[in-house]
Amino acid sequence: MLACMATLGVIVQSCNNEMDGLQSVTVDSKKANAIAAQYLELQGNQYVFNLSEEQALSLGISKTDYDKIQVEVVKTNAFIIDCQAKGIKVDVNDPQKNKINSTIPRLKSDDELITPGCYFEMPETGAGGGCTMYVPLGARQVQITVTTPCPVSGCSGTVSCGGVTTAYAITGVPIFSSFISACSFSTTVNLVASNTYVTVTGNTPCSGGGTVSVVFLTPK
Repeated sequence: MLACMATLGVIVQSCNNEMDGLQSVTVDSKKANAIAAQYLELQGNQYVFNLSEEQALSLGISKTDYDKIQVEVVKTNAFIIDCQAKGIKVDVNDPQKNKINSTIPRLKSDDELITPGCYFEMPETGAGGGCTMYVPLGARQVQITVTTPCPVSGCSGTVSCGGVTTAYAITGVPIFSSFISACSFSTTVNLVASNTYVTVTGNTPCSGGGTVSVVFLTPK
């Protein structure tokens, strides 16, 4: 029997079918996330996990990992709703429409220079992190790249520069073509000034925490 859970606009599929005859050998958690990522879809602004428990077990995903993956989908969807309720625009990546580049950090164009910025960790406790750096003269944007160990997750935070604080939020589903162990996705935020300091903060709903790296984008 199919049981569907919808809490705070969160949609997750699970089934309680008989488990007899299913695959007995399970994969590790990283490969479980890789498999799960192939069954994540975006409906509206909510992620849907289109894999029943029976199917998951047959693919080698353990019951423990299956339950954890569902939790991360729920938390990511709640994160999207919470950000939208606060008036923060969320860059929600669609894993079906952007299978190649939805979670790959944006590369510079021919008319941009990339200058290294800073890096910080976001703990597993859910607490955020941040870093402060000097904006090189002429820099017009910061590119914020988030990496988490979850099959789907997000990050929200602020960019404070020149007396202006800008909120950002982004979600992503990884591409696990070779069982990559992390989900990486990026967004860019405009800067109101250069030749000054900028502070970037970030927080993720991923149970495993995550990291944030920041670089500057400067027109040539």
